[in-house]
Amino acid sequence: MKVLQSKKDIFTIPNLLSVFRMVLAVVMLWVFYSPEVKEKETAIIIILLISGLTDFLDGKIARKFHMVSELGKIIDPIADKLTQGLLLICFMSRYEAMKIVFVLFLIKESFMAAAGIKVVGKTKRNEGAMWYGKVNTAVFYIVMFLLVFFPDIPVSAANILIIISGCFMLLAFVMYARKYSSIMKESEERI
Repeated sequence: MKVLQSKKDIFTIPNLLSVFRMVLAVVMLWVFYSPEVKEKETAIIIILLISGLTDFLDGKIARKFHMVSELGKIIDPIADKLTQGLLLICFMSRYEAMKIVFVLFLIKESFMAAAGIKVVGKTKRNEGAMWYGKVNTAVFYIVMFLLVFFPDIPVSAANILIIISGCFMLLAFVMYARKYSSIMKESEERI
Protein backbone atom coordinates (compact mmCIF):
# COMPACT_ATOMS: atom_id res chain seq x y z
CA MET A 1 0.00 0.00 0.00
CA LYS A 2 1.42 3.36 -1.04
CA VAL A 3 1.99 5.82 1.79
CA LEU A 4 1.26 9.50 1.21
CA GLN A 5 4.61 11.21 0.74
CA SER A 6 3.83 14.85 0.15
CA LYS A 7 1.15 17.49 -0.23
CA LYS A 8 1.32 16.69 -3.95
CA ASP A 9 -0.16 13.25 -3.17
CA ILE A 10 -3.00 14.81 -1.17
CA PHE A 11 -3.92 17.93 -3.13
CA THR A 12 -4.58 16.29 -6.48
CA ILE A 13 -7.33 17.45 -8.80
CA PRO A 14 -9.32 14.21 -8.30
CA ASN A 15 -9.09 14.50 -4.51
CA LEU A 16 -10.15 18.15 -4.60
CA LEU A 17 -13.11 17.18 -6.82
CA SER A 18 -14.14 14.54 -4.27
CA VAL A 19 -14.01 17.11 -1.46
CA PHE A 20 -16.02 19.49 -3.65
CA ARG A 21 -18.68 16.75 -4.02
CA MET A 22 -18.88 16.46 -0.23
CA VAL A 23 -19.50 20.19 0.01
CA LEU A 24 -22.13 19.95 -2.75
CA ALA A 25 -23.92 17.21 -0.78
CA VAL A 26 -24.22 19.46 2.27
CA VAL A 27 -25.37 22.37 0.07
CA MET A 28 -28.02 20.08 -1.43
CA LEU A 29 -29.35 19.24 2.04
CA TRP A 30 -29.48 22.96 2.90
CA VAL A 31 -31.28 23.75 -0.38
CA PHE A 32 -33.85 21.02 0.26
CA TYR A 33 -34.78 22.28 3.73
CA SER A 34 -34.23 26.01 3.22
CA PRO A 35 -37.40 28.09 3.01
CA GLU A 36 -35.46 30.82 1.16
CA VAL A 37 -34.85 28.63 -1.89
CA LYS A 38 -37.82 28.87 -4.25
CA GLU A 39 -36.83 26.53 -7.10
CA LYS A 40 -35.69 23.61 -4.92
CA GLU A 41 -36.12 20.91 -7.57
CA THR A 42 -34.16 22.86 -10.17
CA ALA A 43 -31.38 23.65 -7.68
CA ILE A 44 -31.14 20.02 -6.55
CA ILE A 45 -31.04 18.75 -10.13
CA ILE A 46 -28.21 21.19 -10.94
CA ILE A 47 -26.32 20.14 -7.79
CA LEU A 48 -26.74 16.44 -8.62
CA LEU A 49 -25.65 16.97 -12.24
CA ILE A 50 -22.54 18.87 -11.12
CA SER A 51 -21.85 16.19 -8.51
CA GLY A 52 -22.23 13.42 -11.11
CA LEU A 53 -20.00 15.25 -13.59
CA THR A 54 -17.26 15.83 -11.03
CA ASP A 55 -17.52 12.19 -9.91
CA PHE A 56 -17.03 11.08 -13.51
CA LEU A 57 -14.18 13.56 -14.03
CA ASP A 58 -12.24 12.72 -10.89
CA GLY A 59 -11.94 9.08 -11.95
CA LYS A 60 -11.03 9.94 -15.54
CA ILE A 61 -8.43 12.52 -14.48
CA ALA A 62 -6.96 10.21 -11.84
CA ARG A 63 -6.43 7.39 -14.34
CA LYS A 64 -5.37 9.48 -17.36
CA PHE A 65 -2.89 11.67 -15.50
CA HIS A 66 -1.66 9.00 -13.05
CA MET A 67 -3.15 10.76 -10.04
CA VAL A 68 -4.68 7.65 -8.46
CA SER A 69 -3.93 7.83 -4.74
CA GLU A 70 -4.78 5.80 -1.67
CA LEU A 71 -6.45 8.90 -0.22
CA GLY A 72 -8.55 9.23 -3.39
CA LYS A 73 -9.65 5.60 -3.09
CA ILE A 74 -11.00 6.49 0.35
CA ILE A 75 -12.55 9.93 -0.14
CA ASP A 76 -14.22 9.23 -3.51
CA PRO A 77 -16.59 6.59 -2.09
CA ILE A 78 -17.11 8.72 1.03
CA ALA A 79 -18.28 11.58 -1.22
CA ASP A 80 -20.60 9.15 -3.03
CA LYS A 81 -22.10 7.77 0.16
CA LEU A 82 -22.48 11.20 1.76
CA THR A 83 -24.41 12.39 -1.30
CA GLN A 84 -26.61 9.29 -1.30
CA GLY A 85 -27.23 9.39 2.44
CA LEU A 86 -28.19 13.06 2.41
CA LEU A 87 -30.52 12.48 -0.56
CA LEU A 88 -32.25 9.76 1.43
CA ILE A 89 -32.56 12.11 4.41
CA CYS A 90 -34.10 14.75 2.15
CA PHE A 91 -36.77 12.40 0.84
CA MET A 92 -37.56 10.75 4.18
CA SER A 93 -39.65 13.81 5.00
CA ARG A 94 -41.80 13.20 1.89
CA TYR A 95 -41.98 9.41 1.64
CA GLU A 96 -42.39 7.03 4.55
CA ALA A 97 -40.90 4.12 2.55
CA MET A 98 -37.64 6.06 2.25
CA LYS A 99 -37.02 5.49 5.97
CA ILE A 100 -36.74 1.74 5.35
CA VAL A 101 -34.30 2.29 2.49
CA PHE A 102 -32.30 4.68 4.68
CA VAL A 103 -31.97 2.04 7.42
CA LEU A 104 -30.91 -0.53 4.79
CA PHE A 105 -28.41 2.03 3.43
CA LEU A 106 -26.92 2.56 6.91
CA ILE A 107 -26.64 -1.18 7.56
CA LYS A 108 -25.15 -1.88 4.11
CA GLU A 109 -22.63 0.96 4.23
CA SER A 110 -21.59 0.18 7.82
CA PHE A 111 -21.03 -3.44 6.83
CA MET A 112 -19.17 -2.41 3.66
CA ALA A 113 -16.88 -0.08 5.61
CA ALA A 114 -16.10 -2.66 8.31
CA ALA A 115 -15.69 -5.57 5.88
CA GLY A 116 -13.71 -3.43 3.44
CA ILE A 117 -11.25 -2.38 6.16
CA LYS A 118 -10.89 -6.00 7.26
CA VAL A 119 -10.33 -7.24 3.69
CA VAL A 120 -7.81 -4.49 2.86
CA GLY A 121 -6.04 -5.21 6.16
CA LYS A 122 -5.74 -8.90 5.28
CA THR A 123 -5.10 -8.71 1.53
CA LYS A 124 -3.46 -5.24 1.23
CA ARG A 125 -5.60 -4.46 -1.82
CA ASN A 126 -8.75 -2.51 -2.57
CA GLU A 127 -10.71 -3.97 -5.47
CA GLY A 128 -13.16 -1.06 -5.75
CA ALA A 129 -16.77 -1.20 -6.85
CA MET A 130 -18.19 -4.29 -8.50
CA TRP A 131 -20.82 -4.33 -11.26
CA TYR A 132 -23.69 -4.96 -8.83
CA GLY A 133 -22.63 -1.94 -6.78
CA LYS A 134 -22.56 0.18 -9.92
CA VAL A 135 -26.02 -1.06 -10.98
CA ASN A 136 -27.34 -0.30 -7.49
CA THR A 137 -25.91 3.23 -7.71
CA ALA A 138 -27.39 3.78 -11.18
CA VAL A 139 -30.86 2.61 -10.08
CA PHE A 140 -30.60 4.73 -6.93
CA TYR A 141 -29.85 7.90 -8.89
CA ILE A 142 -32.51 7.19 -11.51
CA VAL A 143 -35.10 6.88 -8.73
CA MET A 144 -33.83 10.03 -6.99
CA PHE A 145 -33.91 12.03 -10.24
CA LEU A 146 -37.48 10.86 -10.90
CA LEU A 147 -38.52 11.92 -7.40
CA VAL A 148 -36.88 15.32 -7.89
CA PHE A 149 -38.23 15.82 -11.43
CA PHE A 150 -41.75 14.80 -10.45
CA PRO A 151 -42.34 16.20 -6.96
CA ASP A 152 -46.10 15.66 -7.36
CA ILE A 153 -45.79 11.98 -8.24
CA PRO A 154 -48.45 9.88 -6.48
CA VAL A 155 -47.18 8.38 -3.26
CA SER A 156 -48.00 4.86 -4.51
CA ALA A 157 -45.80 5.36 -7.61
CA ALA A 158 -43.02 6.89 -5.49
CA ASN A 159 -43.19 3.93 -3.11
CA ILE A 160 -42.83 1.48 -6.00
CA LEU A 161 -39.72 3.34 -7.20
CA ILE A 162 -38.32 3.46 -3.67
CA ILE A 163 -38.93 -0.28 -3.20
CA ILE A 164 -37.18 -1.02 -6.51
CA SER A 165 -34.19 1.02 -5.37
CA GLY A 166 -34.23 -0.78 -2.02
CA CYS A 167 -34.28 -4.19 -3.75
CA PHE A 168 -31.21 -3.31 -5.81
CA MET A 169 -29.51 -2.03 -2.66
CA LEU A 170 -30.30 -5.28 -0.87
CA LEU A 171 -29.02 -7.30 -3.84
CA ALA A 172 -25.75 -5.34 -3.84
CA PHE A 173 -25.46 -5.83 -0.07
CA VAL A 174 -25.87 -9.60 -0.37
CA MET A 175 -23.46 -9.84 -3.32
CA TYR A 176 -20.78 -7.78 -1.54
CA ALA A 177 -21.22 -9.83 1.63
CA ARG A 178 -20.64 -13.01 -0.38
CA LYS A 179 -17.62 -11.49 -2.14
CA TYR A 180 -16.01 -10.27 1.08
CA SER A 181 -16.68 -13.62 2.74
CA SER A 182 -15.05 -15.44 -0.18
CA ILE A 183 -12.01 -13.14 -0.15
CA MET A 184 -11.55 -13.64 3.60
CA LYS A 185 -11.90 -17.40 3.26
CA GLU A 186 -9.30 -17.50 0.45
CA SER A 187 -6.98 -15.29 2.49
CA GLU A 188 -7.23 -17.59 5.52
CA GLU A 189 -6.64 -20.70 3.40
CA ARG A 190 -3.35 -19.23 2.12
CA ILE A 191 -2.05 -18.81 5.67
